[in-house]
Amino acid sequence: MSTTLPNTLCALLLLALTGCSSADMLARRIAEPEPISRRQLRQSAEVYHILQAAPQRLSLPGGPALSYRILAPANFGFHSTLRQSSDALRLKMHFEKPGIALPERGTIMALHGWSFDGSSLLPWALGFAERGYRVVLVDLRSHGLSGKALVGYGSREGADIATLVRALRLRGEITQPLTLFGVSYGAVSSIYAAAVLRADVDAVIALEPFANAGEGVRDLIRGTLRERPHSLRERLRQWFVRQYVDADSIAVAVPQAGRLLGLNLDAVDTRTAMANLSACVLLLHGDADNWLPVSHSRQLLAVNAHAQLQEMPDESHVSLPLRIDWLLAPLASWLAKQVDHSDCAPFVLPPAPNADDDGKTHLDPPASATLPGPWRPRQ
Repeated sequence: MSTTLPNTLCALLLLALTGCSSADMLARRIAEPEPISRRQLRQSAEVYHILQAAPQRLSLPGGPALSYRILAPANFGFHSTLRQSSDALRLKMHFEKPGIALPERGTIMALHGWSFDGSSLLPWALGFAERGYRVVLVDLRSHGLSGKALVGYGSREGADIATLVRALRLRGEITQPLTLFGVSYGAVSSIYAAAVLRADVDAVIALEPFANAGEGVRDLIRGTLRERPHSLRERLRQWFVRQYVDADSIAVAVPQAGRLLGLNLDAVDTRTAMANLSACVLLLHGDADNWLPVSHSRQLLAVNAHAQLQEMPDESHVSLPLRIDWLLAPLASWLAKQVDHSDCAPFVLPPAPNADDDGKTHLDPPASATLPGPWRPRQ
């Protein structure tokens, strides 16, 4: 994954041509996720075909149609490798057609980040499916193949997911225990959904969530502007963006985006939902996350007695969701131990793969072909 500036801010390069203000442009980018390219959608469809995960849709009453796919537990011959250099990360994975079906251990609903779709979590889904979990990969509202609708920074999405869970349960497509797994924007959506579903959710795994939507958006914009560019092109792009985005434009854009969405982003507070969860909750957050600082997860931890927080050393907002090599096995082990909401088992993080005595990770060269498109996540 290239560590370039997010497309959200790169769109400001159009200012000189459109004549609109930086606050207007920022507000629209905050309110509307960027669409997945047709090329990436085609590539995702090809992979899903190999995995025998047919597209399915559920029309929500008064809301959009949600697109989702289900991976049944099976042997996929899955393995992944993360390769890193000074300025890039590449996740490579290998998989095959579904092999022998496995006994089901439960269901995991996987929720993606902003401007991604369900296919971005396929490496996690394959890993969990090989460990006996039925995995539901959802495209959140206004993302991927799901219908267009005003986004809610987790609040509206949580209600959507709760409706989907109830519908799938009626069809017999969800087996307990049920875990909601989400990354960033999807992590917040999982917390909101669990607050609606209450005892119907057994566990929540939330990677790098924000504690408050308004503050999270501000932190994200400020953090990306502080990023250290690695190439001349990135330096020039960042310099241009900084000419238009400043504290004043950010201050105007966030409430303006809220008006476009019909909600106050500063009132979309994940802590309120978090305080109402009865499920076992595991928060994972990189201590080197400069986009959404780990303080967001610390605030969430403080309001729920069932929650645990694992701060991941040296991991950023970009790298943490790619650490399948490090996290998949201990997360599966943690899930297997959750038998009672009142007595949540502790999460045990093993040493990083190939970590030297200095604690830093040195990753082996990848041995399989790189999947294009969604498996090279964008920023």
